[in-house]
Amino acid sequence: MIDQPGAGVVGVIALLALLLTGMPIGIALGLVGLVGLVATLGLEPALIKSGVLLFETLTRYELGVLPLFMLMAHLCFVAEASRDFFDVAARFLRKHVAPHVTRIVALWGPDGFEERASESTGLIQNAEEAGDQELSLIGRVFRIATLLEAAEREDFDREIDTFCRLAASPRHESTQWYASLFRAMQATTDGRFEDAERLARKFLAGGRRFQDANVVHAFGVLIATVRWHQGRSHEMIDGLYDLSVRYPTLLGWRCALAAFLADNGQRERAMRELAWIARDGLSRLPRDMHWLLCTALLAEACGILADAGWSAVVYKQLKPYRNRMIVFGYGVGSWGSASRLLGILATSMSKWAEAEKHFRESLAQEVRAGAQPWVAWTILSYARMLIAQGRVSDRDRAAESARAARRIASALGMTGLTEQASKLLDCAYRS
Repeated sequence: MIDQPGAGVVGVIALLALLLTGMPIGIALGLVGLVGLVATLGLEPALIKSGVLLFETLTRYELGVLPLFMLMAHLCFVAEASRDFFDVAARFLRKHVAPHVTRIVALWGPDGFEERASESTGLIQNAEEAGDQELSLIGRVFRIATLLEAAEREDFDREIDTFCRLAASPRHESTQWYASLFRAMQATTDGRFEDAERLARKFLAGGRRFQDANVVHAFGVLIATVRWHQGRSHEMIDGLYDLSVRYPTLLGWRCALAAFLADNGQRERAMRELAWIARDGLSRLPRDMHWLLCTALLAEACGILADAGWSAVVYKQLKPYRNRMIVFGYGVGSWGSASRLLGILATSMSKWAEAEKHFRESLAQEVRAGAQPWVAWTILSYARMLIAQGRVSDRDRAAESARAARRIASALGMTGLTEQASKLLDCAYRS
């Protein structure tokens, strides 16, 4: 017997020699393999090993099923039925499925929410009737976003569970990594920030593996939202600036930069970004799927900067969407209720009655959505409004709201909001 490395070298040389003689590759491989086993193991062990390998190979599932599929395909070809099958499937998809996708994409902007929700449901139904699970998953992506936008938390969670279960199939490997995105979004909504970041990084790795161009933007949105809640918004400023320079047509990054600059006291830079984007009634912003998010981030900046002029501009544009949760793209994440932002803008304009109404609407929406971090932000903003109003009779309500916001924030590890609530509580008693 000879050692295995030596047998390998001799086997390769022998295989090449046999192939050069014109021997079929299957026979050459089998012969060289058998001789190699005899040379390394001995005659009797080699024969036993060969018999076991032969039995395992011949009894494999694939060798029984694949020939039958090939036979079925050949029969369809001989009977000239293949083209008929293709034509039927193509007509069904063109008639029942493609129109849904086209309409959903066309409707994906600040308006047409009800139509998008209806088309998403129709797409799922027709895709399942056609037996197209891949298209069904696409429909569920659209539906998940609309359910989050409508603050329908139970249906939202159920749809994500269904998506993750279907996407777990090996047939949908290219879609599986989206499950991490939706789980990260759930974790962010719940206030489970460590889980959210871990899942976001898993999503990023999957997206890079499949070379998805949008994965960087989705990951950036997830991490920026987490950092905002954690009171670590300063860590995002350089990254947001780089993204705004690298992708100048995606104005969402400049809107986010304005909000994050304002949150960190960089008033001059924030005002410069805000003035450039918001002039002429937000005419720079295309009314696409990113419009509502961009407007929400500008509203956040206006509220922090307490600029009544720009607040009035943004308030007018945002008000028609007061009953909506702000959703990023096709359900990447959420920036809370539009009503919260309207309340913040109304506070900047000293419209106290409107502000209180908006905050109450926002609280109801965010509680229904199970968005505890945004519930805390809404309660804190409400306390700020009561203090800004300057009425002595509101002092106790402001203090109670600040305590409630601090309690939620402390439980979720929202350090920045906890500190803000404590300062606001001291301010309420000093006022």
